[in-house]
Amino acid sequence: MSFAEPDQLTMTTKKEFDELLAHEKSDGLILLTFVANWAGPCNLFDETLDKLERKRGNDILFLYCDLKDSPELAADYDCRAVPSFVLIKGGELVAGGAGAISSKRLSEWIDVRLEMDRLNRKKLTKGKK
Repeated sequence: MSFAEPDQLTMTTKKEFDELLAHEKSDGLILLTFVANWAGPCNLFDETLDKLERKRGNDILFLYCDLKDSPELAADYDCRAVPSFVLIKGGELVAGGAGAISSKRLSEWIDVRLEMDRLNRKKLTKGKK
């Protein structure tokens, strides 16, 4: 996979991303990765995302945002380094991270963040009773 390949789903504008989120009202998972083609770490992270997408592509929608194409979207998620990534569930931010980490570590990061989110939601639900 390359960040320039036409078959990957790349968000180029904040408006496009907002429209996609409007359709993802379920518990759908999105991993939005902020990249810059000129950055060496992004090119290294490319292989990580490719491996993870092959393993978890049925569970997670992988989206890519090139900083030069959509600085507004990057600013919305406080992206200060590349590669950066945010995990979104049901249209809401779950967690964010940065760095060119391995596919195994990124998969574990996703699982831990989802479990933390589940426990927090459970705690909030109990508190309302």
